[in-house]
Amino acid sequence: MPSKKQKVLPQVIFEMAMLPCQLTDSELTDVAIRFSQIQVQIHDRVAELKSVTSSRKEEIKLLQEEASTLRQKLITKKEDRPVSVKETINVEDNEFTRVREDTGEVLFSRELHPSERQTGLDLNEESRADGDGESPESEDTPPPDTDDDNPFGSDEDTIEN
Repeated sequence: MPSKKQKVLPQVIFEMAMLPCQLTDSELTDVAIRFSQIQVQIHDRVAELKSVTSSRKEEIKLLQEEASTLRQKLITKKEDRPVSVKETINVEDNEFTRVREDTGEVLFSRELHPSERQTGLDLNEESRADGDGESPESEDTPPPDTDDDNPFGSDEDTIEN
């Protein structure tokens, strides 16, 4: 007997596939709004990043400066500190010296400049008694009024033509 061929039905499989579809006007409006929101967020994040980056760069710069200072202290085993110093002008020896008060170390010594060698008038008791100068003013007497802006005295003292 001859066999009959059986008819095989096609197998149907349904699946989802991503395919382009036309957007409706409402969908386009929603996409445009979301796009604008995302653009604003991107702009805000970039601005925040720049601000934070700038701030961090400044922090890093300060840390690097401090590290450099500390490194120098480690290398030299020294640091600058405020130290009281005594400066002496010795006219007899024609010498200017600068000495550390804490250790007595002479920091430097040099010859006096001509302006440092000039001495004021000797107004001690002996010279006043000898009549070498005008009588000194009392220490309680205030200095005469002077107009610092006008080296020729007050306006009342000037001669008008």
